[in-house]
Amino acid sequence: MKSYPAFSNNRVFYESTFNLLYITMRHTPSPQKTSLIKRDSKEEKPFSNLFIWDINTQTKNALFSNEIARTESIQKILFEKEYHEENQRLLFNEETNLLNNKAIPYRNLKNKLLVETYHIESKTRHLWLSNKQGNNLSMVATLHTENQWHLDIGNGILRIIKYLKTDIEVQEIAW
Repeated sequence: MKSYPAFSNNRVFYESTFNLLYITMRHTPSPQKTSLIKRDSKEEKPFSNLFIWDINTQTKNALFSNEIARTESIQKILFEKEYHEENQRLLFNEETNLLNNKAIPYRNLKNKLLVETYHIESKTRHLWLSNKQGNNLSMVATLHTENQWHLDIGNGILRIIKYLKTDIEVQEIAW
């Protein structure tokens, strides 16, 4: 009986400003049965990517290159969805890792996409920023288990806190 690779954690998010669909895909191959002496040279590797479907132009863009998609696993994507006038706060596709999101004066939504990945071999997390269409992608931070991050909405900052033995280090990146 033939085994098929497993596809898991597929999620779809809608972004209304640019009329985009974000589709996360994680492909985990099934273990291949091989002899103890010889490894299967056609062994598939894990794959994780964020595909951006532009509904207006009917075009698809992959956020990560195939090389990165085979070494990183997407953990979280974050983007501004809308402004909630009654509560004076910004709404995101997920409400995690957000601070200082009250009494925010109205402003246009930012054209930014934040992606957190897990690097399988080094066991570190990476933070990536791009615009909502997936252009101008850059890795902005490498995080170890003792690090944390959050978006400070009121101050417009992505803040990374690194805990050292007897101190902390804070890195702030404009959001």
